[in-house]
Amino acid sequence: MKKYLSLALSLMMVICLIGCSNNNNSSTESKDNVIKNQSLKIGESYYDIQDRYDGNWDVYYSVEVINPNSYDANNYQGLFIDCQDEDGYSIQEEGMYTGYILAKDHTYISWYVTSVSEKPAKVKFSIEDIENSGGFSEPLAKGKKSNDLFKLKDTRIEDVKNYGSNPEGKTHKELVGSICSDMEEYPEGVSEIEVIGVFYKDKKLIGSTGKRISNLNYKEKQQFNISPNDVDLDDASTYDDYKIVIAFPSVKISSEDSED
Repeated sequence: MKKYLSLALSLMMVICLIGCSNNNNSSTESKDNVIKNQSLKIGESYYDIQDRYDGNWDVYYSVEVINPNSYDANNYQGLFIDCQDEDGYSIQEEGMYTGYILAKDHTYISWYVTSVSEKPAKVKFSIEDIENSGGFSEPLAKGKKSNDLFKLKDTRIEDVKNYGSNPEGKTHKELVGSICSDMEEYPEGVSEIEVIGVFYKDKKLIGSTGKRISNLNYKEKQQFNISPNDVDLDDASTYDDYKIVIAFPSVKISSEDSED
């Protein structure tokens, strides 16, 4: 009888140990999933409503999107720009894919919503899931951000010749410099990078403009020039500070994508 009791107790202990082991594993998996599926975050933002003088309005915007995760985010979610009336009803909404954002890195998405039928009272930004969007992947460059993988040289605001025929030698100011690649391999499906000029006045974001760079291979260098949409570099009173952020480009979400 004692032998049977001892055997039964031994079996119960084994079952308990197996149960504890399974619980620990599921707990670990749960933690990993929480990390992987954490939403992207909105940082600083800015918008400017401009009259088209045809009864419609254009809304220019710049939004910082942050990936707080330990994994790279590949078009994981969308940034949505909602132009609303004074009662909070949507007049017009558009979205942008967030692009490929390295782990613990960020980007600035800037564009405009065109031909809004009435002047918005406010503009709301949100990060939302998209059907059939991308997801997270193992870090392409663990512990490094985009500004670590590409080096900037000789950045400055400089007079450059105006576009087109320029018989009088007129100039305007642009943000210029060179970018060098220390990145041996691009993320799958990505072939460009974006050099983004981010501008401030009194420590507040007042706009950003990106310049896309193609065919920049490992240990190569290319020049860039940025002419901001929202900032007049010829008028030094319109801004008092700027920085340059390197990121992978975002693209507009089509109406077909948003309906899926």
